[in-house]
Amino acid sequence: MHPHRALPLTALALSAVAMACGQTPDPATEEPVIVGVDSDVTYYRDLKPLLEEKCLSCHADGGIAPFTLTDPNDVIAMAGFLSDVTIARTMPPWMPGPDSPPMRGDLSMTTEQIQLFADFAATVAAHPDAPPLGDPADAPTPVPPKTSRSKTPTSSRPWPSPSCRSVSTPARTSCAALCST
Repeated sequence: MHPHRALPLTALALSAVAMACGQTPDPATEEPVIVGVDSDVTYYRDLKPLLEEKCLSCHADGGIAPFTLTDPNDVIAMAGFLSDVTIARTMPPWMPGPDSPPMRGDLSMTTEQIQLFADFAATVAAHPDAPPLGDPADAPTPVPPKTSRSKTPTSSRPWPSPSCRSVSTPARTSCAALCST
């Protein structure tokens, strides 16, 4: 393929990847996040409940994400990154846009929630030797993360064993296994 013909396909592929990673904010409906605000945001009081609600369904031990966000030291080390990806609205990934009807399991964040990540990152950057952990007693009771996958079977009925047979098709010279229950 000629290199110039591949350019539109590459752009289309990159657009699809960007859309798959999260929604793009609509400047007409989204309030801007003010980056660099040094505030009283703490990990235990403000960020931990938000992480539990929006992130830990993937970013926990055994989750599908490549790293966990269950340890406060890891969150502090990644504070700038977490701020960047939430401001860009690539995390948490949520494909429906602001005009979509409400959906169960909505992981999208409000501007105020994203502002907490920006404020936390600014405070960590301003005070690297005294990160804003806060008091663990300020953390609300942990809420189990919302997941779409059930850890326990929903039915105790055994799966039927398929009976398979090999058949030849006129369009192919090889055989395919057709199974019926």
